[in-house]
Amino acid sequence: MFAANLTQKDKELIAEELSILEGVKRELANQVRYFVEGKLGEASAVKIGVVETKDEMGAFYEQLNTFNALAQQRGKKPLPDPRCPYFARVVLEEESKTRDVLIGYGSLVGSSEAVPIVDWRTAPVAELFFQVSEGETFVQELPKRVAEGVVSKRRIINIKNSQLTGIITDHSSFKKSNGIWEKSEIKAIGAMQGGQGKAVRSIDIKRHEQPELLSLLDKEQFQALNEPAHQSLLVLGGAGSGKTTVALYRLAKLVSMGMKNETVLVIVPNPGLVNLCKNILTSMRLKNIAVYTFDDWVAHIGWKTFRGLPKKLCRVTPDEIVRIKRHNQIFHVLEEFLRDRKIAYENNLIKQYPQQREVIEGTTWDTTKPLLSWFEKCQVRLTDVLPVSSKKVLNKLFYRLKKELLNFNDARVALFSDEKYVNKMVELDDSFNEYTAEKFIRHSREQFFEKFKRFDIDKDTGRHLSLDGVDETDHDESQIYRTVDVEDFPILYYLLTRISGKSMLPGRETPSRYEHIVLDEAQELSLLEVKNLGVFLSKEGSVTIAGDAVQHTSTDSSFQSWEEVLTWMGLSRAARHRLSTNYRSTKPIAHLATYCLGSLSKFVPKV
Repeated sequence: MFAANLTQKDKELIAEELSILEGVKRELANQVRYFVEGKLGEASAVKIGVVETKDEMGAFYEQLNTFNALAQQRGKKPLPDPRCPYFARVVLEEESKTRDVLIGYGSLVGSSEAVPIVDWRTAPVAELFFQVSEGETFVQELPKRVAEGVVSKRRIINIKNSQLTGIITDHSSFKKSNGIWEKSEIKAIGAMQGGQGKAVRSIDIKRHEQPELLSLLDKEQFQALNEPAHQSLLVLGGAGSGKTTVALYRLAKLVSMGMKNETVLVIVPNPGLVNLCKNILTSMRLKNIAVYTFDDWVAHIGWKTFRGLPKKLCRVTPDEIVRIKRHNQIFHVLEEFLRDRKIAYENNLIKQYPQQREVIEGTTWDTTKPLLSWFEKCQVRLTDVLPVSSKKVLNKLFYRLKKELLNFNDARVALFSDEKYVNKMVELDDSFNEYTAEKFIRHSREQFFEKFKRFDIDKDTGRHLSLDGVDETDHDESQIYRTVDVEDFPILYYLLTRISGKSMLPGRETPSRYEHIVLDEAQELSLLEVKNLGVFLSKEGSVTIAGDAVQHTSTDSSFQSWEEVLTWMGLSRAARHRLSTNYRSTKPIAHLATYCLGSLSKFVPKV
């Protein structure tokens, strides 16, 4: 049934799309039937025509799943999911030829009655849908020729559970609601060209089934996700510009090009986005993609790396301590800590071999190399000058010292409970003071030691008052004792790479390196956190970094530049794409945000 505002031409448009969908469903059923009958394998036969009933549809899905599983084993591409076999349609006019193409997540070579479906990730013709408007000319390089012509039709097709529920053209939107087709005009028409033009996403889709998200990508976004697989990518833009969407769809394209799902990592800022990204990836038929918050990921991998650490995270770490441990300049303190440890080991060796002081002190540490390189050099030089009878004792000594050096739980205790280093960390920021240092020390001692001396017991009341006046008498130490702050892991990884030059300890499980890492809202990560991720990126791996310096909300770290982020991650360069259209906010809200940002509003997206 049709609403009163639909013209005869509108009704014919809807009928045309319904007919195309029925043709696709018949062709899918036919291909599965051929399989059932033994042309592609053996299976129990079921009667499948154009499936309509619930029982028939269930049987159809079962056979289709079997077909796709065997097809993949034989190096063939699986058939599209009949519940949503495609999400767009484009008709190309080339001289006297007309080419009708459907765009989806798989391929289907149609019969004479079915329009073919191409995979958006691999088919060059799919690019025309994202970059050319209806009525515009195109020039497209295809595998064997250059195509020139006009896009005569360009439509977003919304299919849910094998039923057509919506059609969006560059001018109108048709939606099926309660069995009735309704029409609404689109005010913003033209190519999806972001800030350079207009966007179909101005349509009102509330109270109706959402179109396939991919079909709403604009030209800027589509160009960004089509960067080469080896190319790292910066996707920059304000809130609502589609950064996360581009990053995830780029990931889908890389997987379609051969990248294994298990070699990909997605890092997002909060658990809500973890769930959202998993849902989007599932809708793109992607499974076994690791999606974490940084804290969850680093704790998961950190417990595999470091022996002896408590297996419980502290959930009550004071904000000031979090800020200190995530400070972008903390590596200066860590370098001093390493220099002091080198001197301590040097003195230990001199104490053992006082006659070889000159040899030991003459062994310099090239700080561009791991600290263990100094140990190895020193061991070789002492071996050369000591008698043969002393070499066995020398080797045992160096074995013990190296084992001690690689005890990172002890290193953690030494670093965070020593007032010298804590005071230096506190001095990194003018907003910290001596009370912050005292709070840091007290927190660390509560984590490391079951009992510790309290210095601030009120003599009159017997209450335990902290230096900032907070009554902590009834404080539950069980929340802190034998816990680890999640912020400790990036620090320990920094020390690990500076001491050993490796990402894992000897004898520990070595995780696979990631071929691709997606970082969403990367401006919220500290430099040590970024470096930590870079340690697990394969040598030839790439990243997609989505972010916006203007949206930086965390006070734990100080974002400086994207170049600095790339450097700390171990990347020399990245392609940069800035998305210029705001799809989330209305104009009044966007204008208010621009006003509030003041001089920072240089790159605020247009609406």
